Amino acid sequence: MTTGPTRRAVRGVRNIGGLVWVAPLGILFGVWLWYVFNSGGFLPRQWLAGALAVAFFGLVVAILSAYPRRPRGTALIIIGLFAAYAVWIGASAFWADSASRVWIETARVFFLLIVLTLALIYLGEHAVRKAFPLLLLAAFLVLLAASVWRLWTAPDIDRLFIESRWAWPIDYPNNNAALYLIGFWPLIWLAATSAHGLLARGVALATATGVLGFFVMTQSRGALWALALSTVIMFVISPIRLRTFLYLLIPALLTVFYQFPTLNRLWSEGVTDAPRGGAAATILTASVIGGVCCVAFALVERRLYTRAWLKVAGGTAVLLIVLGASIWGTASLTRDVGGPFAWIDQAWFQFTGQAGESDAPPENEASSRFLVVSSSGRVDIWRVAWEAFLEKPLTGVGADNFVFRYDQFRQRDADSQHAHSLELQLLGETGVIGGLLALLGISVGLFTLLHRRTREGIRGARRSLARIYGRLKRQDRQPRAPAALASQGSTAVYAWEMAVVAALSYWMIHASVDWLWQMVGIAIPALLLFAAGVAAAQNRGGRGSHAETESLREESPPSTGVPSRPSSATFRVVLAFAGIVVMVMAGLSYSSLKMQESALALANTDRARAASRAEAAHVLQPTDPQPYVTQASIYFAGANVAGEVDGVARAAAALDNLALSIHSMAKACDLEPANWSLWYQKGVETLNLLLVRLEIAGELPADWDYAQAMALIPGLADWSWVDTSLASELPLPGHSAYSRGFSSGRGCSHAISK
Repeated sequence: MTTGPTRRAVRGVRNIGGLVWVAPLGILFGVWLWYVFNSGGFLPRQWLAGALAVAFFGLVVAILSAYPRRPRGTALIIIGLFAAYAVWIGASAFWADSASRVWIETARVFFLLIVLTLALIYLGEHAVRKAFPLLLLAAFLVLLAASVWRLWTAPDIDRLFIESRWAWPIDYPNNNAALYLIGFWPLIWLAATSAHGLLARGVALATATGVLGFFVMTQSRGALWALALSTVIMFVISPIRLRTFLYLLIPALLTVFYQFPTLNRLWSEGVTDAPRGGAAATILTASVIGGVCCVAFALVERRLYTRAWLKVAGGTAVLLIVLGASIWGTASLTRDVGGPFAWIDQAWFQFTGQAGESDAPPENEASSRFLVVSSSGRVDIWRVAWEAFLEKPLTGVGADNFVFRYDQFRQRDADSQHAHSLELQLLGETGVIGGLLALLGISVGLFTLLHRRTREGIRGARRSLARIYGRLKRQDRQPRAPAALASQGSTAVYAWEMAVVAALSYWMIHASVDWLWQMVGIAIPALLLFAAGVAAAQNRGGRGSHAETESLREESPPSTGVPSRPSSATFRVVLAFAGIVVMVMAGLSYSSLKMQESALALANTDRARAASRAEAAHVLQPTDPQPYVTQASIYFAGANVAGEVDGVARAAAALDNLALSIHSMAKACDLEPANWSLWYQKGVETLNLLLVRLEIAGELPADWDYAQAMALIPGLADWSWVDTSLASELPLPGHSAYSRGFSSGRGCSHAISK
């Protein structure tokens, strides 16, 4: 039997050892913030380098077993399902229109799988789980501080907005709103519970207030509805409804009555006319007031005493108030149009575009974008995604290949790379198999988070009712306890998991109407929260509170450096395989991009070597048409530069270089025939070549207007400098002094014949 001092020493050793594992999780948070401030990590050139670093990290972890314990049970099932989904993504290259897009998407999904796996690994340690909310708070505090500073000091404020909507740092307002709001409910939990000190609680509520302000400036309707629905979910499942409601009132009231009137002016009046410093000062002031109010309320709350049944009654009353207020507010707002059902009918016609342009007021005439009912063209996008699923219901059209179906079947004059719906994107691109694997992984995690909370909630409700009506013996009654608002009942230990569920619910609802998953900087925080919730629920134990379970675990012998659970060789092989896949696929893609960038930079001094370097990039990515597009742009630049030289040689050089450009674009079209933009560029290059030939022959119509033609056909160039009197003196193809730097005469002749 261990003595008190020995037990405390053992616990101290375990706590120190556990803190070591917080550092890897901090690295993942750092990678996430790096993506956030790198335009969200949407383009491959923005996320490939970070993916290589994380993949190397995962490979080292797998080889050295550098973790406290491997995931077990539910966590392994989730990892296995997402790993199978990633493999299925890669397999879709066999039937997709673009294998290069599948290649990039496979690398991205495996990269996110490594992030999820590493998070589940290190969150298996109690010290890491305890530090996670503080790391999350620190990350959002950095985001809030950087946003306020940027808004206050930016020399050109218009660059921070898109159509008067706040877009920094993601460069897309809707996803920007998701970035700010994904951590809102965990921040509210951190402020509302006594698990951390007053300073952390005050900073958490200040941060929550600030992110609401920046959300208002995004004017994202999808984010608003997702936040509203997640609020209802939060109050349905949370075991600390009363506390959540009271602490939520502070940022809610500050936003509605103080932040919104000022920040909404950036939309209604325009960014240029609205005061910039006023917006930054408003958010900063509201955040400080929110933090001070949180600390003051927490100090007062400590002196409150009440009975457990009153806490249950208060929480139930809050739930009824929220539901009642929602019903009353809906009825009041829709009274003028005939009630909620009439409003839904009218809103549906406006949302789907059936009401007509005359019936739907323009966005710029509304006092706030939040009041405008519109799908912004999403209905047509969803229709195409659903038709893509019906076309190939089992396999889908291929990962990241939705864009080609939209190009073929769209009914709007607009472009869309993604389906703006996570569910439809999964079904349309990966079919029933891919959608089932991904949704099963999500469902298993949510079930793990909710089933024990539901079971304990039912048991707690029965005990409370029995206690109220005196069905239990007196000794079984709950004694009077301090801080009843702290909700010390048996279900209160699930408050953190329920805050995570609310955050994930927000993300899933918003992802149903926007492309959040495709932006790495928005996907990573959702994965980190998902891992934190699963780890907390899985390591809680079958009965008793979280603190009791962890105290029993801490009394075990101190760690000797060997994982407390056997290190599964299969798990390590899977993690190492994922790391190798990302390092190979992302590494080749990143090297190809860098080689193309180098070729473009070299084109200013040595176009011959630049063109060869661009073609060499194709060796690294054999299915990617982009190296040939880069090569074509180098040739096209050479054709335009030919106008700077004198004599007949410049016309011949223009013909040779345009021919080579067409030849490169033909190769690109062969690799990705479904990509209409490649065919368009090839057609424009052909039209440029035709114009040069007509200029040389003097057959161009006298009324031909280059300015008008260039306005109608993007990519067309002005060839009026071509000499029209030297057609008979043109050298043979490839024999111009200004063409030989690119290719031999034989190569140029072959390109022209093609």
